[in-house]
Amino acid sequence: MPTGKSSSAKKSKTTEDAKLQHVTQWAKNELADLQLNSELPVCIHLQTGDYLVGTYKVEKISTVCWKVDDIEFNDKRGAIFFCVLNYLRRTKDAAELRDADWQVGKLDLDKSIFRVRLDNAHLDNDQFKIDLYSSKYEDAKRKLVRAKQEFEKIINKVRYIMR
Repeated sequence: MPTGKSSSAKKSKTTEDAKLQHVTQWAKNELADLQLNSELPVCIHLQTGDYLVGTYKVEKISTVCWKVDDIEFNDKRGAIFFCVLNYLRRTKDAAELRDADWQVGKLDLDKSIFRVRLDNAHLDNDQFKIDLYSSKYEDAKRKLVRAKQEFEKIINKVRYIMR
């Protein structure tokens, strides 16, 4: 035989669920309104390590890889600011940022590859390869420094745009 207590507990649980659903829906509506009607995009850091930037999602692939749509970035700031620039409809600046990030990643990979090849040449005691890869390694390091400076310049430009 059911008691009055269990019946009121069920009603209380139903009321709590309805209130929670109402608050959740309200929060979703407010967030959607903020995302669509603000001058700058709303940036939300998710528990998964991903970010929501306006209508874009920045996915954390690894500590050195971030993905927006099908575009991969080596720098988290580059991925987030890419979303901001697209939100502001500054596609030329967004493309410039994407290209600068790609260039830094490419040169960093080149530098690592030439370092491994140089180490192998030292192990083989092959003077020609030592000279060749030493030159390529130093060149990649110089280009990487310049590419990082250019990337930082673009990041600072985006910060200025956002003010």
